[in-house]
Amino acid sequence: MTYKWLFIVQNFEIKGYQDSAARAEVVAPITKSSFVNSYSVLCFDRTYDNFYKEIISENIVNLNIRLKGKPVVIYGAGIHTQQHLAQFKQFNIKAIADRDSSLWGGELEGVLIISPDDILQYSEHVVISSKAYEQAIYEELSERLPALSLHRLYYLNDNNAEFNQQMQARILKEVECFEPDIIFYCPTHPSDCLPVEHWLEIKKKAKGTKFITVWWDYDEESENSPYLAFERDCLQWNDLCIENSNITRIENMKKGLPPYQFHHNTEKVVFHPTIFDPDLFYFDSSIKKKYDIALFGSAAGHRKKWIDFLQRTYKERFHHIGGVMHGEKTLNISDYAKALQATKVCINTQTYPFREQCKGKVREALACGVALLEEDNAQTRKLLDSGNGILYFYNQESLLQQIERLLDDDDMLNELVNQGQAQWQLIGRPDSWVQRLLDYL
Repeated sequence: MTYKWLFIVQNFEIKGYQDSAARAEVVAPITKSSFVNSYSVLCFDRTYDNFYKEIISENIVNLNIRLKGKPVVIYGAGIHTQQHLAQFKQFNIKAIADRDSSLWGGELEGVLIISPDDILQYSEHVVISSKAYEQAIYEELSERLPALSLHRLYYLNDNNAEFNQQMQARILKEVECFEPDIIFYCPTHPSDCLPVEHWLEIKKKAKGTKFITVWWDYDEESENSPYLAFERDCLQWNDLCIENSNITRIENMKKGLPPYQFHHNTEKVVFHPTIFDPDLFYFDSSIKKKYDIALFGSAAGHRKKWIDFLQRTYKERFHHIGGVMHGEKTLNISDYAKALQATKVCINTQTYPFREQCKGKVREALACGVALLEEDNAQTRKLLDSGNGILYFYNQESLLQQIERLLDDDDMLNELVNQGQAQWQLIGRPDSWVQRLLDYL
């Protein structure tokens, strides 16, 4: 049976639609399956360059004028701060606060990283450096440390209201004209997502249409997390929600354990990791391997320590490729897929020690026939047993042992790749992936 699909995409600000996860992991696999009668894509782009860049630059300048050289603590040591640190140096920065305890006492470009509990030892002024969590951090620090003066860089509520109304109107018009059987929503940061009241109105107009939303690799923090609030909203109007990276939290969600005690209708949530555009991510044994050892993605959080270790150990044999902070320029998705295909051994780690994820890198490497060494975690093991294209490591010593074994033994490497390809044929083909999706629905 075939269906009429309407894809509604709100991109994250780093990449446009052609390079987006929504296109590569949802639209392309579904539309290349045999379950499509026709489809339409509504894309709502607000990329960094065409929307947020001007806002952030202007707000930093204005805030610096207001602060008049007073001492400042930046909240957040992650990618957002690394991306904007040159601009932040307009401020009289005394420290950077972050909740990741493994960073405390370290430095970011010479600036000390501290615990949030120590902020008042350095300044009463805090600049919140996070787009995704700005409002949540503001609310938490307001309650936890009321003596602080908190400064936000985004806070676009009025602008968002107009944008949301325009978005809702376009969707309602498309629903009326196209009459889809299934609407698949690919969201962005909660502060930019179309809010629940708009979706409930759309659902009234789209009688008989099934609604699906994919949840990307969101952090699970507290019940007040904006991502968890978004999930609770999703469960009001969706027929199916796909958790893309963590099966343990689904199990906790269905048991009503904190921080999910206010999630209702949890029977709608399934663990269904996305697959990838088969025209980009595929195995071709004739492709020449350029990289012996590679790690893809930003040098952020916990991952940076692994990158530094591998660079010290393997020097020119190791390649750190792509990522927001790698040369300040992300690879387009085609170049990224080609680089992955040209890799012998791909290393994948968790980003932060306080969360586990079965990352997209796992399925991408499997699709491309790359031997994957994965930092051991329960989420990826739910999807792949050791030997099915993947081997697990748990410390520096075990990682080095696995690398040396694979690079010294072509037969072992090829057997690992072949086992991975056999597994990918079961879980990674568009028809089988979409069939499972429809069975859930």
